[in-house]
Amino acid sequence: MLQGRTSRLSVATTPPDARVTIAGTDYTAPVSVELPRNEHGVVVRASKDGYQQACQVVDVETSRGLVVLDSIPLALGVVVDRLAGTWPSHYPEVHIALPPGVDEDLKPLPTDAELLTAWRTFRADRCVGQRMPLADARFEKWVAQYRPALTSIHVQGKTVATVARMEGKPDNHFVFHDDVLSMDVVPDDVAIRVSMQNHINRSIKVRWDDAVFVDFDHTSNALGHRDKTEGSDSGNPHSVSVIASRTSIDLTVFPVSRAFPVSRAVRTTDQACTQRCQQTVYECMAAFNCSGYRSRAPYTGQGWLLFAIADGIDAGLCERRCLDQAQACVGSCTRVSQQSEGWQQLPIVPSLLRKCSQSEAEFEQAAEAAEPETYAVLLPVEVDGTVREYTLNFEGELFQYLLQAGCPSR
Repeated sequence: MLQGRTSRLSVATTPPDARVTIAGTDYTAPVSVELPRNEHGVVVRASKDGYQQACQVVDVETSRGLVVLDSIPLALGVVVDRLAGTWPSHYPEVHIALPPGVDEDLKPLPTDAELLTAWRTFRADRCVGQRMPLADARFEKWVAQYRPALTSIHVQGKTVATVARMEGKPDNHFVFHDDVLSMDVVPDDVAIRVSMQNHINRSIKVRWDDAVFVDFDHTSNALGHRDKTEGSDSGNPHSVSVIASRTSIDLTVFPVSRAFPVSRAVRTTDQACTQRCQQTVYECMAAFNCSGYRSRAPYTGQGWLLFAIADGIDAGLCERRCLDQAQACVGSCTRVSQQSEGWQQLPIVPSLLRKCSQSEAEFEQAAEAAEPETYAVLLPVEVDGTVREYTLNFEGELFQYLLQAGCPSR
């Protein structure tokens, strides 16, 4: 109402005559630029040959005196400026000092988008702070990963055949067969895929109510499963999977102790409720006569200006209270509900993370010493009314180190 929509931003640098970039436009310092006046921040960058680059996030500062003047005419100026984003404010003068010298190994400055996101979200100026050379943050933290491997299959507690890796397949693809069925077993990080084929002339059943996952600490836990048949993918599988004669079934089994449900909060707004809340602003202002200076007679006599200013401020506070009530009302129109996004599964075989304080040799020794012990899956298979217990024994074998995070080199 009093300043318009723009304000001047003045920038000076040390040394002078540096190139200044404001909101993507280049200038030469010192410079004064007319910019839109809002509370979202603007990025100022400075650079010059022989010096390191620098930047600063600049935002408007409230002009308290103008806020008082803005509230005098029925306090409408305060309301209009708040809604239009032109609150009485100004840009402060900016001075950027460029550090001497150029180090090509320094981390580059963040982009304008990154700087403004940090400012608008956390009021954090990422231009401020030491820019460490890239060499001081090279990747040194490693992760040891263990590959699940099927070592043997026991039937009724006895080893009946040697498990082999299938030729021409990845290293984690294993095969097994006996007089009743054959299995293709593919263990991965979070589950075990099993393809079972029935070789006999009668159907066989996998009894899931009696299936068990035997963890590394030799405790028995519930075993979850998903079975996939032609044309369907059961999300809530039956307690028994029937495999007809000379047919196969594809299964995925996993320990229930490693799975947990994932959901996200979904916000919905009742538009009719929001419209009612907006109408309450006018009802509130009418009830308290906010814009009518509380029905006071025309100001005359000694000190009339002070009375007018005081009543103008009072009217502004009255309108502010009505707006706050409406905003609280709008907040009550929002409903939050949880929407399921399925299940998240943790790794069966955990990885080992190297500490920054560990040397490479110490970490390799720790990784070899931490190689997981065996775990197992018990699958009860019913054949002609008799249950055979197939126990699939696995172990985690160390197979690779991966870069995970950066550690300072000194």
